[in-house]
Amino acid sequence: MILSLIVFLLADSFAVTILKDISAAPLIKIASVVILLQALDLASLEFFRAFGRMKKYSGLMLLQTFAEVGFVAYFVLAGFGLFGAVISLLISRGIVLFTGAFFYT
Repeated sequence: MILSLIVFLLADSFAVTILKDISAAPLIKIASVVILLQALDLASLEFFRAFGRMKKYSGLMLLQTFAEVGFVAYFVLAGFGLFGAVISLLISRGIVLFTGAFFYT
């Protein structure tokens, strides 16, 4: 969470210093949210693996893989480019996190 917050707050600095393009700042801010969702997804997936719920773990891993490939392909082919690819990662991680939370019960 801390890394995600740091990346979000320093997005403008990263865009100017590293990428030499201030227009990349919104993309970096969205990517910082993807970092947070990835950490939460990993924690929820490891819960299933640690407690031996391998069918649910496998199902969530397949869902994540298919969602990422499907959404990235759709958004990129629809003309959204890199922005669409990052948004699709955000959407797919959110879906997996929500689905994993649903399976906790």
